Amino acid sequence: MTETDTATQDSALPLVPASNPKAALLRAYEGLSLREITALPERLDDGMIASLKEVISAPVPEQVPCPSDYLNKALVAMMAVLPRQGKDAVTGALLFDQYARKLGKHPKGAIDYLWSTSIDRLKWLSTPV
Repeated sequence: MTETDTATQDSALPLVPASNPKAALLRAYEGLSLREITALPERLDDGMIASLKEVISAPVPEQVPCPSDYLNKALVAMMAVLPRQGKDAVTGALLFDQYARKLGKHPKGAIDYLWSTSIDRLKWLSTPV
């Protein structure tokens, strides 16, 4: 487990490294229940607002693109099981290439989410634009 994974409790899209002092603040607010949310004050105090401003203004960490072998595996699986229009081999290869180009810049966690959501919930894979 990496330092980043520790900070976000293995979430798919890590936000703040564990060494960052803001990580503890984020961990404190993860997973609030509806009861806890409704118990929050109507107005945040100045300290809470300052903490939120600090987290919001933090630089976004650079995302590492998904490894191409993993992306290819995910695309093959999604294209095999998800409904799509009938395509010949050339059109299918071009479609695969476009998906790889469009999605290749995203981190592995985003590809995992797309893979899972498109198959489990949406039952489709959108056409890349």
